[in-house]
Amino acid sequence: MTQASSVINDNCSICRSQFFDPIVLPCGHSFDRRCIRECVQHSNAQAQIPVESRTIGCPLCRKHFRSNVKFIDEWNSRQVVQSMENMAIPVYEIFVIDTSSSMWFSDEFFGTARLTVAKDFLREILNERKRSGKNLIACYYFNASTNQLFDFSVIDDNEISSIDLLTPDTSFFTKKTAVYDSISDCMQKFQNEIRGANILQESERKIYVLSDGCDNRSRPSSIQRYQLISQRLAKEATIEGTFIQIGLKNLKTGKSVANLLRYRFHHFGSGNAALFTRGFLSENPSEHNRFVAHHTSL
Repeated sequence: MTQASSVINDNCSICRSQFFDPIVLPCGHSFDRRCIRECVQHSNAQAQIPVESRTIGCPLCRKHFRSNVKFIDEWNSRQVVQSMENMAIPVYEIFVIDTSSSMWFSDEFFGTARLTVAKDFLREILNERKRSGKNLIACYYFNASTNQLFDFSVIDDNEISSIDLLTPDTSFFTKKTAVYDSISDCMQKFQNEIRGANILQESERKIYVLSDGCDNRSRPSSIQRYQLISQRLAKEATIEGTFIQIGLKNLKTGKSVANLLRYRFHHFGSGNAALFTRGFLSENPSEHNRFVAHHTSL
């Protein structure tokens, strides 16, 4: 990001006059309060945008922020970073966990069950998101059908403790994994939330699938349903997907599922879980850590 000293100058970027009542937008660009308010009001009036859907757009970099933002009144770098956190575009994340019978086993003869590895990983992620307080997370689990563990929430101890309720399906081969149906259900969830105006259009949306890659339930109709929902939803919103395989037994199947979904593919097991978790948090930081990393130059 540009150094604060080079962004904040003595003249308003809109009227070119010396500042009378200077403020800073979350992107770091500075304007006179009266000028930016008039600019935003004019833009929303021209576009005839409903009040509940309005955002504030920076006239310089064109980044958009929620309409209920509070402008920054101080040049103080600590306040700038804090205000950036408060005005951030929200991140909605769905974690969907495979609880089918194959998750009962481990790669080794005497080892940690794959579901236990997945639960430990998810606890670490949720604890990090809890410290942030910015990401809104939902959690689902699946075997032959999809079930909700908790809905979109700012994470607290209740959501983290609910991870203990996840147990593998012990009916073994009477119920089997239906991964495409489960992901379709999660995408449908995003679509319903967006259409119901519960999720802002100006937001990030992500799905993470935790599975051992043993997809032995999906039929061609399941794949076709996923593709139909995916194509329809692509016209309304972008969803970033990641398939994380637990264990190494079904890598070929897991990769083929990820390829068909057009999701990124990762895998780890009990032996490198801590290393993978640190890498995941570095690659997918919470909103708090994202701003701290990006704005340390302020």
